[in-house]
Amino acid sequence: MRVLLSMMLLASALPASAQVYKCLEGGRQVFSDTPCPQADSKMIDVRPAAGGPVNRSSEYWAEKERREKAAAEREEAELRREVERGVRQQAALAPKALSAQEQTQLIERAKKAVLYKLIDPESGRFRNVSALGNEVCGEVNGKNRLGGYTGFQVFWVQFSPEPDVWMGDILGASAARVCAKRIAAAASSN
Repeated sequence: MRVLLSMMLLASALPASAQVYKCLEGGRQVFSDTPCPQADSKMIDVRPAAGGPVNRSSEYWAEKERREKAAAEREEAELRREVERGVRQQAALAPKALSAQEQTQLIERAKKAVLYKLIDPESGRFRNVSALGNEVCGEVNGKNRLGGYTGFQVFWVQFSPEPDVWMGDILGASAARVCAKRIAAAASSN
């Protein structure tokens, strides 16, 4: 009885990912982490106190990772569609002309909003910035967490009345095209 109890205690102290085998040796039940030499050994499923499975298969983890990746892709696709809808709606609206002072103020507000989104706000470098209506388009470069510049990426800030900032991959190709058209339109009107 003591042997059986000590074996059960030993089996319960094994790590959660261990496999446990139940064997018959000389008419007694023995628990081991390796299969017994006889053909009568059986692998048993040891469960933690909470009752969940201890040893999940690699298929389980692969399926869980696949589901998480698919959910993230769906979320990103929905966000892109939302941005694209906003871009199309904004492109249809005719922008109002701004005075030079209003443009400068709007661009400065937009730069502050974009810098707020960067990892290292002090590293932000801007180029090709233009304001038209209540929107500001341009390109920004900033440092990543390792201290290196990431390269210029398009940004678009819409004020309604608070700034909405879209930049990088999330902005999408059609928004970048609209932004380029707005920059060109503003340049040709000056």
